[in-house]
Amino acid sequence: MLDDVDLKARLPKPDYKAQLPRLQLRLHRLQRACWAEKLGSVVVFEGWETSGRGDTINKLTERLEPRGFELHTVREPRSFEVQLPWMWRFWDRLPRYGQMALFDYSWYRRLFVGRVTGFPTAPGWEPRCRDVVDFERALTDDRYVLVKFFLHISKKEKKR
Repeated sequence: MLDDVDLKARLPKPDYKAQLPRLQLRLHRLQRACWAEKLGSVVVFEGWETSGRGDTINKLTERLEPRGFELHTVREPRSFEVQLPWMWRFWDRLPRYGQMALFDYSWYRRLFVGRVTGFPTAPGWEPRCRDVVDFERALTDDRYVLVKFFLHISKKEKKR
C-alpha cells in the first residue's frame, strides 16, 4: 500500500507558511470545543525513523493550550511494565475528558516493527492486533476522538 503513495506531491513553502497559522488557530478552536463538550482526544503519530514526527508534533502543539494536552513518547516497557498486560501503559496514559493525549509512537509499534523490517516478532502478534482493535473501539465508544497519522517518506529522503 505504501508503495502506491505519491511521494513527489509537495506543498510549496509559501503556501505552507500562509496556511499554517490559520490551521493552528483552527486546531486551537477544536481543542477548546473538545474541552467544552468534555470529549477526550487521542492523537497517534507513527512513522519511519527521521520521518518528521517530532517536528510535526512541535508545529501541531505550538498554538495549543498547554494545560489541555500531554505528549507521551512511547519507549520500550520499563521493568515493572513488563509484568503488566502489554496495553496497560496506554490505558494508563489516556487523557481525562476534555483533554488531549498525543502519542509519539504508540501501540502499533509493537505490532509492525518486526513485520516491516523482517525480524521475527514475539509470538502472538495476531491476538495483539485484536487487542488494538478492541482498545480503539472501546475508546471511540467511550466518547474519545481518535486520530492516527503515519508519516511516510522515501528511502532517499530518509537517507538525506
